[in-house]
Amino acid sequence: LYETYCTSIELKITMMDSLKEKEYSIKRNDSVIVTGTMTENQIIITDENLEPNTQYSYKAYSKNDESEIVTTTTMDTTSHDFTWEIDTLGNYGSSINDVAIIDENNIWVVGEIVTDTANYNAAHWNGEIWELIQIERPVGFDAVFAFNKNEIWFADGCFVYLYNGKTFTKKWECDWQTYGPGQASSIWGSSSDNMYFVGNNGSIVHYDGSNFTKLETGLEIEGDFVDIDGTADGEKVFVVIYQYWRAPHKMVVFQIEDEEIETLFYSDDNTTDYGEYKGPIAVKVIDDYAYFKIYENIWRHNWRDGKNKFTNIVDDCSGHKGMKKLAGNNHNDLFGISSKGWFMHYNGSSWISDYWLDPYDNYFKDFSVKNNLIIMVGETNNRQGLIVKGKRN
Repeated sequence: LYETYCTSIELKITMMDSLKEKEYSIKRNDSVIVTGTMTENQIIITDENLEPNTQYSYKAYSKNDESEIVTTTTMDTTSHDFTWEIDTLGNYGSSINDVAIIDENNIWVVGEIVTDTANYNAAHWNGEIWELIQIERPVGFDAVFAFNKNEIWFADGCFVYLYNGKTFTKKWECDWQTYGPGQASSIWGSSSDNMYFVGNNGSIVHYDGSNFTKLETGLEIEGDFVDIDGTADGEKVFVVIYQYWRAPHKMVVFQIEDEEIETLFYSDDNTTDYGEYKGPIAVKVIDDYAYFKIYENIWRHNWRDGKNKFTNIVDDCSGHKGMKKLAGNNHNDLFGISSKGWFMHYNGSSWISDYWLDPYDNYFKDFSVKNNLIIMVGETNNRQGLIVKGKRN
């Protein structure tokens, strides 16, 4: 058994003999579902069109052997049903850029928050109110990433800070004179000894717990859209950078392992015919798979075997083309948002769009999901900081 989803199951078949070609068949319950000839010692078979939350048994047969029975239950679908509430922070000129959820009573946001008495660049939800906070210098902040209440990273594009539950400590300052501003506009890490900071001009900086190292990509690209995610153990990291607002429209997907960068996809002209990979803009990693939002599809990349699958969501999700960010809890619980407030959810079987915020002409910049809580952030149409909370019913 390789992987289980709501409506499909992946099976890994391994032949132990040395024959160049090996005939095989697979039974689900008592019915043969596939037969074929293996030219490699190991292949992965996908059984599709299954029912969610249903038990299935499989057995493999070759000419001279048969496997043990493998039994598994498909994942159940998750609920599309959320209840929403809206908070605003600050006066005209305010905007929220990023959010990190520790739990429903411990949430951090960053951006620029303008009030009558002072300006702030962060806010903390303590379960009752939003506490406004100024982190060192009076500039807007771009990113926040939290492991727990005593281990939270912040970045303003050039300076990086670590919060230990009591104080903010500056950990790094970019070389803006050499590389320009905006080098740390997005954060991801598997631990505070394995942190990545991604930003403009293809900037990727790695922190190993002692030193900050700028990783060379060999590419100059304006990061109009930047995203990063990785495996839970931090061994594989994926970075998406999309130069959208200025021609040529460069797009790149990097895979990083041990500070070595591999380019999975690159284009410097969005009119070029490069098939199904058009417009990578966001990434979410779950188990062995990196999910990328591309123009009309979700591109699912298996980083172990390098195989790709494309899921067309045109018919299922009318807001998909505007999707700019991905998040999720599991393969049966993926989320997307658009700039205009379209909320999209995949429950393991189907995508839905909820555009109740669209008529308000708000602008969303990022979001975060944890279990049954989703927080979307941005700015209202009258330039106040915007925070939308969704709780699954």
